[in-house]
Amino acid sequence: MNKLLIGIFVLLTACSNPGQFKVLSISASSNGIAIADWELCFPGIIKFIEDQNSDIVTLQAIKPQYVKDFRTVLGAYSVVTGENDEDDTEFTMNPVLFRSDRFTLLSKSKFWLSDTPEVPESFTWGGNEPRTVSWVKLQSIRSGHIFYVFNAHFCHLDESARVKSSILLLTKIHNIAGNAPVIVTGCFNMSETSASYQILTSNWDRYLSLENCSHTATRKIARKNANGLDEITPGIILSNGYLQTLKHVSYNTLSANGEKLTAHEPVMVKMRFLFERRTRQGTMVVPPWLTQ
Repeated sequence: MNKLLIGIFVLLTACSNPGQFKVLSISASSNGIAIADWELCFPGIIKFIEDQNSDIVTLQAIKPQYVKDFRTVLGAYSVVTGENDEDDTEFTMNPVLFRSDRFTLLSKSKFWLSDTPEVPESFTWGGNEPRTVSWVKLQSIRSGHIFYVFNAHFCHLDESARVKSSILLLTKIHNIAGNAPVIVTGCFNMSETSASYQILTSNWDRYLSLENCSHTATRKIARKNANGLDEITPGIILSNGYLQTLKHVSYNTLSANGEKLTAHEPVMVKMRFLFERRTRQGTMVVPPWLTQ
């Protein structure tokens, strides 16, 4: 009898929260930091993804030959890298993974962080290789909500490149997503005091501008760091006023056998769609793409 009541309670709880979901962001980029080889990294990353049981997983800086590994092992997830999933490139990708039983893919594409964002493998802002943003338009099977996920990897070498990348990313979000729920993940290689971060999180619209989920979360679980907080915050998840962050978790950098599996700490958020949009307070600014 008790087991039956517990089962009914769990079922009712799941059904009463159809708009809740979890997003996990992991950067595999080394950016000059020594990390373990892929044979060690991959099982550790897979185990971490399975343990977190997230609905959406975004990965940054994955080499093309390794994308198929995620498709093979994570059968419950669809793995999307952009407009053409079979791109013939030597450069890293930013895949978006989502539970196939919980979301329907409506559209997908990607663009390059350069003066010519539609030109494949273009880079013009002082970086050492092409950097991209992958995006997907999804519909929740449970709640019916339609929303966008943008997954970016910014240059780690040049702040001016990150400033231009922030402006381009916001411009693309404005043009692609319009007045819709948006989640942005990525390895941004920026501190919260930087000009690029200030642009990315600027308050240009009460509902549509992006806020750092670590600031808006109802509950926060910070990573434990014996050396204190790091100035650089590569892994960030942002969202606009259509979403509420219920929980934000910052993990330690993944490691195994004393070797790093990822260069940066993963970040996870538990979110829900809002019936009434969240209103952002504070001073309004001109949309960044109109100031250029």
